[in-house]
Amino acid sequence: MKPQRRSGDGHPAPEVGRLSEVFRDAWPEALAVWGPALRLHDPEFTQGGGAAGDPLAWFGLGDATVTVDLAQVSRLGLGDLAVTMLAHEIGHHVYAPASRAEAARSLARVRLGLGDRAGHAALVVNLWDDTLINDRLHRLHNLPVHEVFRRSTAADRSEPQPWWSVWMRTYELLWAMPTGTLVPPLRDDRQERDAWLLARHTRVFARDPVGGAGGFAALLRPWLPLPQATPGPAGSANPCSGDQGAGLGATLVPGLAGDDS
Repeated sequence: MKPQRRSGDGHPAPEVGRLSEVFRDAWPEALAVWGPALRLHDPEFTQGGGAAGDPLAWFGLGDATVTVDLAQVSRLGLGDLAVTMLAHEIGHHVYAPASRAEAARSLARVRLGLGDRAGHAALVVNLWDDTLINDRLHRLHNLPVHEVFRRSTAADRSEPQPWWSVWMRTYELLWAMPTGTLVPPLRDDRQERDAWLLARHTRVFARDPVGGAGGFAALLRPWLPLPQATPGPAGSANPCSGDQGAGLGATLVPGLAGDDS
């Protein structure tokens, strides 16, 4: 994660200042989504450039901090979805991955599931955690997670990449949305099949994030770029992308070395 300018530096623009109040007011409700006893320190805000492809928000497992890029929120017109966005990031703290050890275990399984495309492991483990969190928020709490994706995608006029299309179609199937709600109709029957399998896989492993990580990676693998390629900007921006997997490969995480699974 590249350093971002904090909202306290200088004088924020009126819109960014207003959004910081909106998100602060939404914080207690977002915490309550995950339980009345949950406590976390207040979120932090940045004023990034708001460029396409930059994350909207992220959660740091190391310091248990939710950070929101208010410039990006403003650019995409997502100020009314503060509770949804904050609840999603809190989900990384209490559900998926919930700890550095769980994140490392998931990352190891994703690498195995990706085989020759293991270079995309950090992206895929985040997609898997996001899928579990978003499905729970939408299904159990009726939060409009799909609106974050819909508005973010509408702002990006580039052709979506295959993995993004399959992932978005998975959400359409999970939430019984009409085809084309989040992504143009898939042209490849194999993509439709794998999106259906991903939707089923998400529900089967809803209570076992680590156990489902490898299978999710294996299903998504055919639609990821080959090792010599990169995910690229087209349709690749995950709007609520946490950094919970960052740096896990560089250190030994307690609890991982003795994990026979």
